[in-house]
Amino acid sequence: MTFQKILPGHPTAALVLFLLLFISLAAGAQVPPGVRTEQRELLSALGLTSPARRIEATDFTAPLLSGGETTLSEHRPNLVILNFWATWCPPCRIEKPALERLHREFRGEGVRILSVNMQETPLRVRRYVSETGTTFPVVMDSSGRISATYGIRSIPTSYLISSEGTVLAVAQGAFDWSSPRVMETFREVLALEEAHGR
Repeated sequence: MTFQKILPGHPTAALVLFLLLFISLAAGAQVPPGVRTEQRELLSALGLTSPARRIEATDFTAPLLSGGETTLSEHRPNLVILNFWATWCPPCRIEKPALERLHREFRGEGVRILSVNMQETPLRVRRYVSETGTTFPVVMDSSGRISATYGIRSIPTSYLISSEGTVLAVAQGAFDWSSPRVMETFREVLALEEAHGR
């Protein structure tokens, strides 16, 4: 029996409509839209830019500096900070220690940092990572494809991506990720996430 042949009022029609509703809910966001709005408001209060509508973060697969590959979506259901940077960028160097402190504070607690290096050689990036004591994953965007997809025009730029893969907020320029206020806000954002089935 095709969907076109099911008539309103037919017992099968009710079953099909129920199944379609169930599938759409299961495939959709587990976190209610109101919670996302509350999270965006919390992040906006920090000076981050939050989109007014739902925007899906484009998935990608890319090599890691440490070897192997990573895919953005494999880091769900964590919140992901997708940080675009380069070794020649002074504000990036200023920001790195704060990102590292945030990473160490929330490691294993629902926040992941993916640091996307823009079109530099592994040798240069490896030296920089060693100098700065960076321990979070570094993604190598050798072709510039990921940076172009995310419309990066200045660095550092960071996207905060929700557990379901939507953009919660964007930080342009160096941001103090490890200030007490930011740390507390991240705990609130994560608490909202945990309360609604992350």
